[in-house]
Parts: sequence; structure tokens; C-alpha cells
Amino acid sequence: MEDFVHLHVHTQYSILDGQSKIPRLVDKAIKDGMKGMAVTDHGVMFGIKELVDYCGKVNKDRKKEGLEPFKPIIGCEMYVARRTKGDREKDKGDMSGYHLIVLAKNYNGYKNLIKLVSNSWVDGYYMRPRTDRADLEKYHEDLIVCSACIAGEVPAKILKGDIAGRGREMPRGHVLGVESVQHPAGVAQLACLHGGEYRLAVLLSLRDQCLKMHGVPPAAAR
Repeated sequence: MEDFVHLHVHTQYSILDGQSKIPRLVDKAIKDGMKGMAVTDHGVMFGIKELVDYCGKVNKDRKKEGLEPFKPIIGCEMYVARRTKGDREKDKGDMSGYHLIVLAKNYNGYKNLIKLVSNSWVDGYYMRPRTDRADLEKYHEDLIVCSACIAGEVPAKILKGDIAGRGREMPRGHVLGVESVQHPAGVAQLACLHGGEYRLAVLLSLRDQCLKMHGVPPAAAR
């Protein structure tokens, strides 16, 4: 297969949203010829130690066989407060937040991700552990962010037809990626429920526009 790595993956630690066990995910990724895999559970990093430990065990055997190590990518799908993480008004949408994939590039990024996730629980919890733009900018070093699913702020702008607004919503100071969902027809699309009918919002030339307007590389997700 072509060189491909999953950057948006939920495990059994994503309560009510994931069921896969980390060892089985890693084994499947290796079987499919992938060189690494991210774990991005909702609002938590509970599975990160298990991911790193299991990959370490697997890589000992791979080294004996003369194979390259399988790379665990540490991440989290965070909830970004619609206003600030200190706001707690139900009727203003503060009980949840926009989804955002945050990945660590290296050890320093890992430490910054820990700070973001910890702060989201200690200072930002309101139905969900929420971060906000201020913390994302404060702890941005060595982190990569992706636009996430249709619950992300950028996809939400696109679905409302605000193509120009999508670039304004990405946190500044990060390496950015815009996720695209690969449809069997080969066109980048977003799937959503709207007005009781299933529809596909086709993102024609999303990749070219992002590269041209913001220098933002695409990140594939399924």
C-alpha cells in the first residue's frame, strides 16, 4: 500500500465513541504496512502509556528482524471552548466545544500536550474537558493541530458556506492540517446529517485552496 499513517484514531479510552484495544490497533496497522499510528482519544491521554509500552515491546522484535521501528504518535482530540474555558453558561453553548486534533511532534510537544489536557480538566471542565484559544497559543510549541471531524470549527464553517472564515478559525502558531474524509468516489467530502436527510458536502479543491491561501497541508481521515 502507499505510505499512509492514521492521525485520527479512537480507542476504548474514548468513552461511548471507541471500542478498539490499542494492541490490536497497532498489530493491524503493522499488518497493513503502516510505519506508525496516532492515538487521539476524546479529551484524555489515558491510552498513551499503553501505546508507547506496546510499541516498545513490538519494536524489540522488529529490531531483531532488521525492521524499522513502528512509531507511536501521541495525540488527543480536544474540546475547544466556543468562548473561553472559564465560561460556563449552558444556553451559550459552553457545555461542550469544537473538536480539534492535537499531536505531539516530539518530547517538548508531549509536555505541552499534557499541560493542555490537564488544564482542560482542572480549569475548563464543564460537561466536557475544554481547552481554549489562549491555552492553545500559550502551549503551541512543537504541536500539530488538525481540523478534526465535522464537529470541528473549520468544518463547521465550511458546511455553512463560510469558506473564507475557515482560515481565521485555526489556532495560530501551530503546524496545521485540514482533514478530508475520503469518499469511495475519490472526492474529498464531509458527511453530515442535515434536516433529517443524509447529504454530502463536497469539498472541491479543498487541498489546493488550503495550500494556496494558508500553506496548510491536508491530512486524510476515514
